[in-house]
Amino acid sequence: MKFNIKDFYFKNKQYIVIAASFFAILLTLGFIVDSWILPAIVHSGGSVKVPNVVGNKMEYATAIIDRANLDIEKISEQYSEVVPKGVVINQVPKAGLMVKEGRNVYLTVSKGKETVKMPFLIGQSIWTARRTLQTAGLTVGDVSYSASDMYGKDTVIVQSINANQEVVYGQAISIVVSRGSDQQVLMPNLVGLSYSEAQALAIESGLTISDVDSVDNETFIGGTVTNQFPKSGEMTTRSTGIKLTISR
Repeated sequence: MKFNIKDFYFKNKQYIVIAASFFAILLTLGFIVDSWILPAIVHSGGSVKVPNVVGNKMEYATAIIDRANLDIEKISEQYSEVVPKGVVINQVPKAGLMVKEGRNVYLTVSKGKETVKMPFLIGQSIWTARRTLQTAGLTVGDVSYSASDMYGKDTVIVQSINANQEVVYGQAISIVVSRGSDQQVLMPNLVGLSYSEAQALAIESGLTISDVDSVDNETFIGGTVTNQFPKSGEMTTRSTGIKLTISR
């Protein structure tokens, strides 16, 4: 049997009109929703101006952002030579921009100046102490010298900041260095000098001649120092008397 579209249309015209009307209504509703309702929903939130919180302490910045109906999403920290610890260095978005309420704000907060632990320098030579400070990110400041019976010459005996304290990176540390003991002197060479010359050199070195022995000697002329104790080049105290042997 051959299908006749005209007969089908006239027999079902009423249903076809209803179905077409139904689809037309659906299309119209879809257009309205897409063109007006959805945009209205999307843009229903209010807009606010981003406040400026740079330069504020973190607790104040948080309160300001809350009052602006914005959220703090992430807080990062970084060292700063000029901004005190706990103060906001930077913000995103920047102040003055118009954004939707509830927008996330990202803050960078100062950790203050970078610090390092003070190393222990006492007993180190001045050259080793310089390297120790440089390795720690510090520098040598004022260097002064003082006598010490406990520490040898050119050894650090005092540091301006105690070990293990937190100090600012790059800070200059003053030290006091031993110049050796005031009671110790290097024994000069008196052999070959006349007694009067030896006595003058001993006095110049802060020493005294305590004993003099005369012996016959074919090598030196009379009155010449042929031997000494302590020996030349030895370290001795100022209270130690020098014993001399003189030719006759």
